Amino acid sequence: MNVKNKLAKSMLVVAIVAACSSAAIAANQAPSANELGSFQALSTQGQRAFTDISAARLELFQGQTKQAVSHVKDAQQALKLAQSDNTALKKAASELQVKDNQGKADTSTTVTSWLPIWGDTVVQDSYMASPQKVKAVADANNKLKHGDAKGAAETLRLADVDIDTAIALAPLKQTMTDVDQAAKQLASDKFYEANLTLKQVQDGVRYASTALDFTANKHGLQPAGSFTETVSPSS
Repeated sequence: MNVKNKLAKSMLVVAIVAACSSAAIAANQAPSANELGSFQALSTQGQRAFTDISAARLELFQGQTKQAVSHVKDAQQALKLAQSDNTALKKAASELQVKDNQGKADTSTTVTSWLPIWGDTVVQDSYMASPQKVKAVADANNKLKHGDAKGAAETLRLADVDIDTAIALAPLKQTMTDVDQAAKQLASDKFYEANLTLKQVQDGVRYASTALDFTANKHGLQPAGSFTETVSPSS
């Protein structure tokens, strides 16, 4: 597949998924987990927490300990907010995948809450081979330019454009525990130990993919899907 075409398609679908998810959050009544299925919006607060964690580790490496303390506090606050943003998924660690540099996959079958903190979306079929799908993608792009994310998603759905999404998930409870521990270590000037604890948080992220389609309910057109396989993103 042409790399340029693949990139363009990925950007299109990512924009649609992001816009639809944002619309769901902005609604007067947020859709429940059952209404949205297994695919949900990414956790904005979870993303902020991991951005702060990365910044804190860099600052510790550079000897900027006060800034690191500030970012860890911000991460703690973001994680507290993430508990109630209705994005967490209920999954067992054994259902998820690790990257090659993370060691062996988890075997725990205990279902826990996972924050979706990253997502990447691709079109699985070659839409260039179908005039109908080529037109659908063009129409969807045009709808996106005019802010009609739901219309764009509906256009792709009617044209049977297959979409898969890979997401990164952070264990909510364990992440909060570890970040709190890092904060205590920083307060005791245990900077090396705090850095290792924050690295442990980053290493706790797991990955999965879901086949994605769009279904209509009382909240309008929303992303829906179920996990079909586990994968580790190539990048």
